[in-house]
Amino acid sequence: MKPSLRLVAMLTLMILGTLAAGAEAATRYVAPCGNDTWAGVSPVCSAPLGPKRTIQAAINASVGGDQVSVLPGTYLGAINLNGKAVRLLGVSGPDVTVINGNGALHTITCTSGETAATIIEGFRITGGNAGAGYGGGLLAALASPTVINCQFIGNAATRGGGASLTLGSPLFEDCVFGGNTAASVIGGGGGVYAATSGATFDGCEFFANDGGAVGGAAQFFGGSVTLIDCDIHHNEAVNGGGVHVQDGAATFVNSTLEQNHADGGAGGGMVVWAGTVTMSGTHVLDNLAGHSGGGLSVSEGATLNIELAVISGNVVDPATPYTTRGGGLRVVNSTVTGNNLQIVGNDADSGGGVWAHDADVHLTNTLLWLNDASEDSGALGADAGSVITLVDVDVIANTSPVAAGIAVADASVDMTGGSISDHTSPAAAALSAFESTVHLHNVVIRNNLTNGFLSLGVVTLASSAGGATFDFCDFLDNAAGLAGGAVYMTDAHAVFNACEFAGNAAGQGGAIAADNLYGPNVIAMRACQMHDNDATYGGALSLHGDTVLEAAFCRLTANSAMFDGGAICANGTIHLVNCDVVGNEAESGAGIEIGGVGTLTMTNGQVVGNVAQDHGGGLLIGGGVNAVITNCTITGNAAGTGGSAMYSISPQVEIVNSIVFDNAGIQVGGLPNPDFRYSIVPAFQNGPGCFTANPQFVNPGVGDYRLAADSPARDAGNNARLPRDVLDLDGDGNTTEPLPVDRFSQARVQMPAGGGACMGVAIVDMGAHERVGVVPAVVISSADLSGDGIVDGVDLAMLLGAWGACADGCCIADLNADAVVDGADLAILLGGWG
Repeated sequence: MKPSLRLVAMLTLMILGTLAAGAEAATRYVAPCGNDTWAGVSPVCSAPLGPKRTIQAAINASVGGDQVSVLPGTYLGAINLNGKAVRLLGVSGPDVTVINGNGALHTITCTSGETAATIIEGFRITGGNAGAGYGGGLLAALASPTVINCQFIGNAATRGGGASLTLGSPLFEDCVFGGNTAASVIGGGGGVYAATSGATFDGCEFFANDGGAVGGAAQFFGGSVTLIDCDIHHNEAVNGGGVHVQDGAATFVNSTLEQNHADGGAGGGMVVWAGTVTMSGTHVLDNLAGHSGGGLSVSEGATLNIELAVISGNVVDPATPYTTRGGGLRVVNSTVTGNNLQIVGNDADSGGGVWAHDADVHLTNTLLWLNDASEDSGALGADAGSVITLVDVDVIANTSPVAAGIAVADASVDMTGGSISDHTSPAAAALSAFESTVHLHNVVIRNNLTNGFLSLGVVTLASSAGGATFDFCDFLDNAAGLAGGAVYMTDAHAVFNACEFAGNAAGQGGAIAADNLYGPNVIAMRACQMHDNDATYGGALSLHGDTVLEAAFCRLTANSAMFDGGAICANGTIHLVNCDVVGNEAESGAGIEIGGVGTLTMTNGQVVGNVAQDHGGGLLIGGGVNAVITNCTITGNAAGTGGSAMYSISPQVEIVNSIVFDNAGIQVGGLPNPDFRYSIVPAFQNGPGCFTANPQFVNPGVGDYRLAADSPARDAGNNARLPRDVLDLDGDGNTTEPLPVDRFSQARVQMPAGGGACMGVAIVDMGAHERVGVVPAVVISSADLSGDGIVDGVDLAMLLGAWGACADGCCIADLNADAVVDGADLAILLGGWG
């Protein structure tokens, strides 16, 4: 029975559909035993269906969606994917499946718009030699193939010995690039050259490639390249031993740059030249460069963002005949931002860890440790306008002959948190700043040593008129051989706010030493603690030459000097307000020794419990000094040969509104005697408004030298002698008003409890503290001079004792404020009797 036409048509369609489906998913085979005349649809080496002999024949016979399965063997000759979306598979892997270009320009070519659907997998690709061209192993231009588990071994080209990638986004997964070369002089990218490419390398290894001029493993020019979980090691080039990035962008994730060499050039691990590189979890280890950037070199306006990385063991070749820079990282005219880094054990002549020139470097949560520089800046060096920002960075145990920690010249460093510690160097062990701006906030500078007899300051500030500011910093257990155990200054300006200096030592200035060559030193200190420092001269501070110290709310305690100046030894200008000099020791001038033509002004201060073996327990004042001591309390000091409170041979010493009491032995020594005014003075001393009496401190046994309610020092000073508030102690912006507060920042002048108006105003107390207690809202009587709530014989005796013209136009018994105590005042007192 003949089939109907309808049935025949249906069967025909079914057969054609089956054939079409089979064509879309056909597998072609290639084997060494094959024959290109065979169909290639069977792996069995027999005609007519057996495998092809050459890979190219199988590709030519395939269409999109086909798979070319290549059996183990070595296949000579180049291949071209011709834009086909086929899967080219070495079925037994690259160790036994080799495509050898046999000297062809490109072992594999993809230049016909191949997409990710073109897959090359499981081959060793070798023997390509592009000569003066690009891409010995693979040339991919305007193509984006997918390459999986392939080995590019022993290929050569001017650029991209292993592969050249241009204007595409190919993917390389689990591939190896080894032993490929680029031309020695003008070449680049021994393993890979990528230009304006969006290539991705995932899980790839680059080793023993030679990039010639640049990029031992890879040269990336323009484009945006990504490397994930890649290992780049033992590659070499003149510049960028591992990788060279120019323009464009590159991203490295969880990768390693290790033991690459830039012989004679920069960037042992990588060069970033005018491009942008982002690195996360990528380590830079044991790389070598010829002249700079043992690990990384970033220059020509480039940007590097790096986090969660170790930069360690990188070296700039010490045999190079000129100064090498940046063992771990070199930055020139570029920007680097780093977070959570460990920069450890790198080596160069200058900037063992990091070196910056006209650069912006910002590091956060970073460790700079055990780096070494043979000339200067063991951890970090910067110059030429560089801006260095460090946040929570620890700089520890780096080494260099100069500035084992940080050195900046014509640069700025801003450091918040972290520490600089455990450095030893002949000069500026922790930090050297020359013509630079420095700002450290909440930084600990500890256990640094500038060794050698002539060594200066673990922190050295020189010619830095731009200034250095230290806020809430701790300088602990540092030492210098000659001067400035913690800080040495010359021709510099520095501000210290709420800093602690403890346990530092030096020949001069256990904590700080300053001297000048060309310009003045200016030191401003506020709320600082200086204790347990030690020196031959100036246990805490040694200030000489044209040096000015302005200090407020500071305490200098338990410092010691072998000779002069237990706390301060100076011949400059010292201005102390609301400061304590307590419990210091020296041979002479246990508290403060000032000589030469120096100037000393001290207001609202305490000089207490200082001990000199010779003379000048509290103060030792030389013959050319101009000194004014106002509203100070000087008590409990001792000296072996006299002058326990002070020893002075200057004719220009004034003690005003102060208390000099209960110092051991002869309290005031030397000639001529100081000019005492409105003060409690020792026996045999006198002056206008002065008397000898017990000031009735609240509890001197525990260091409470405030005035008790019955103290004769209350309302006994002279308001006219209060200095201007030049340091603005009350923060109101008025620096021309009379000093507004006492040592505890209470009102410096309070209304006397029982009157005693002086020129119509309240009267300042003697000593560093204003009275204890609450001031009555209503004054009972201006004639109650004693403030005991009654006008009686005590007040009469006080008035008669002050009879006559008021010294300096002001006295407590001048009840009518006419600058004289006379019958008119007596009448007022008698009128208020009772």
